[in-house]
Amino acid sequence: MDIVYNPIETKLIRDAQATGATVVNGLEMLLYQGAASFEIWTQCKAPVEVMRNALLSKLSNTGADI
Repeated sequence: MDIVYNPIETKLIRDAQATGATVVNGLEMLLYQGAASFEIWTQCKAPVEVMRNALLSKLSNTGADI
């Protein structure tokens, strides 16, 4: 797991994929930390897919390597 989320694909991720490893980038950690915080503060279920889309959109707009 590489907890970097910007850029989404790091050298570590690319190298691990090249060996056939299952990889997880930092987006999932960032997303689910945000979802947990949302649920703690609002007592409502987090709209994870909406949050994922917003996160990906924001990173796309900032020129991140997606």
